[in-house]
Amino acid sequence: MGELTGYDTNCGFVPIDESHPVFRLLMEQIRAGELAPTKPRGHDPAEKVERLILCKIFDRRWDHIIRTIERPFQFTPHSDAQSITVGVRIRNLPDNPGDMAEVLGSAFSLSENSLPDIKFIPLQLGVIEVEIEVSKLQKLFRNSRPRVLDDIKPFLEDALAEHFIRSGRRESQGPSVEWLISYAHYFLTAMFAEVANMAVLAFTTEYGGTPPGYLQEATLLRSSLVLARMESGVVRLHSFQHQPSHSFELSDWRDGTAALSLTDPTKGRRFDFWDVASRIQRLLTYGFAAEAIVVANALIEALLRQSFVAAAQSSPQAVEVLRSLGHRQLLEILSKLALEGAEPGFERPEFREFVKAAREIYSVRNNYGHELLLPVEHKWSTVELDRLASRLLRYIVDPHTSSLTMGALRSLAYGTSRSETIALVVAEALDRRPRDC
Repeated sequence: MGELTGYDTNCGFVPIDESHPVFRLLMEQIRAGELAPTKPRGHDPAEKVERLILCKIFDRRWDHIIRTIERPFQFTPHSDAQSITVGVRIRNLPDNPGDMAEVLGSAFSLSENSLPDIKFIPLQLGVIEVEIEVSKLQKLFRNSRPRVLDDIKPFLEDALAEHFIRSGRRESQGPSVEWLISYAHYFLTAMFAEVANMAVLAFTTEYGGTPPGYLQEATLLRSSLVLARMESGVVRLHSFQHQPSHSFELSDWRDGTAALSLTDPTKGRRFDFWDVASRIQRLLTYGFAAEAIVVANALIEALLRQSFVAAAQSSPQAVEVLRSLGHRQLLEILSKLALEGAEPGFERPEFREFVKAAREIYSVRNNYGHELLLPVEHKWSTVELDRLASRLLRYIVDPHTSSLTMGALRSLAYGTSRSETIALVVAEALDRRPRDC
């Protein structure tokens, strides 16, 4: 039966620990006969899980494939770790799909005689599966644990600590196989996303077509499907969770800001902040993190120049200089304004972190835009690049954070800047005038 490590109660698990007040109270009630603990139930003998299969269903089908295709991929958690071989399968489901032509005929009430006998678009969705041997989970956990997303790390660490107390295992032993199987879909999100994106990119680069989708860690935490391949070869459902995306459940299309801007004669060719922020978010969603950083750098440069020019309108010389300055010099002026806390909101920690992020965005943009160098160990390291982009770009795409950062910056253009701010911007601009030799 193993060693007794504690008691399950209606209030949770109580470990055997004489210094624990709840344990002492529990033992007093047991000795007084007020509580009668039952013996732990033995585990029913069950067939062992040999492999786990992590699955993702995309929003569109794979191009070019006519049956299930599989091949091994090497996953390297970090530069000092040994590679781990995992199996990858791609397929379209269902195997024998209907066709969009049939749906169109029904939707438009077309007679059967008016529909040509053609195949238009198969009604299928693409699936990718990453299969891992259970024997490799301990190694994957050791390498993945430091990389677990901050949003899920407290939950996972708490579950692990409880497991060690319940099982009597030492930290040096690591968790049991049963625990690793139960929590695999939490600590393998980075591995799954990286391997799946690697497979999608490799396939579409080799054969062309439109990628069926892109995996992000946060998405995998909201929606996951894990199958278990038993020793006998039988595949069973291991775990499933799905949190659907928010839906407005619209029944009509009312004219909002975007629709009204289509006919706004003042817009012309120029994007506004929210137009560009929306494009940056879409680039991130579809796996173009480096390109999103490049666009973000352009947005920050444009806003800095517009804001500084607006603040320095009292000095035509300063305005002329500001219009000609490069982005690096504009960032230097921004850093001084933040250091001085020149405007309301500039003294906030969020704004000063944004200034640091803007300089890092500029550096990443230069390396990628001029040298095609990515700020990650390997070009296939999509998870690391996504995390970097999310950290840097939250000051633009997150509505609350951007209101504290980009919103404070844009306030310079409203003509309400403090006189000290105007003087500082003008002085910094004039200090950067070209000098005659």
